[in-house]
Amino acid sequence: MPPDAPQTKRWRYVIPNAITLGSMLVGLGSMGQAVTGHYEDAAWLIIMCAMLDKLDGTAARLLGASSKIGSQLDSFSDFVAFGVAPATLIFTWIRGIPPDSGLGPFAWWHPDWNSYLLHFLCAFYVICATIRLAKFNVLEDTARDVTGTPVFYGIPTTIVGSLIAATCLVGLKYEWFDLINALPFTLIFFGAVMILNFPFPRLSKRPWLISNIFLVVNVFMAYLTGLFRIWPEYLFGSISFFFFFGMVWSAAYHKTLEAPPNLDPYPQ
Repeated sequence: MPPDAPQTKRWRYVIPNAITLGSMLVGLGSMGQAVTGHYEDAAWLIIMCAMLDKLDGTAARLLGASSKIGSQLDSFSDFVAFGVAPATLIFTWIRGIPPDSGLGPFAWWHPDWNSYLLHFLCAFYVICATIRLAKFNVLEDTARDVTGTPVFYGIPTTIVGSLIAATCLVGLKYEWFDLINALPFTLIFFGAVMILNFPFPRLSKRPWLISNIFLVVNVFMAYLTGLFRIWPEYLFGSISFFFFFGMVWSAAYHKTLEAPPNLDPYPQ
């Protein structure tokens, strides 16, 4: 480095990386709450991880402190918060009620073969989340949509994990335990949409004022509901809307936004 080159202010990297590691710790806390039977707390902590995941990226951009190690830390954090934690929440909730207690519809999952199926479904989801995050690291610098804004290839773990948590919160609030009972089967679908190579729009600034206002309002409301642990219906509705809107958008643009060649894990 030339002697007159400016020195890197290393403190700038500490802030976003600390937020990222904080998200990982919150994800571990969610798993601990799920194991001890505090399922609502576990789900809200996953929502908090999503808030921190958005915050660390914003902090890195504002401080000019994006780094390769930060990207790797972010993937490790997302693996815990949106891969392992949602699977742990579903598994421990369904298996945590004894089959002879009469306290819910979860007895179907307790016989041996059904229990093996529950293990498989949760493990499949975690494996797909792992693959999704590995692909993200490879493609981060190459994926671009038609407006020049980066896109994801496959639905991000953050959205999928948050949607699972919001579904659990709504199910608990309204005692829709049949909804929770069916969640393990959806893990096949959620796992698949994370690893399939279709473009999915990011939550980022767009050329249209109305869409930017809509985005800012929804982000503000998401932080409000997450911080105060209120209105899980709003979180469920807004995340579901973005989830399915992104899939419709993908269907419209997938032919013009094919995944780049280096996405193939088995190149020729």
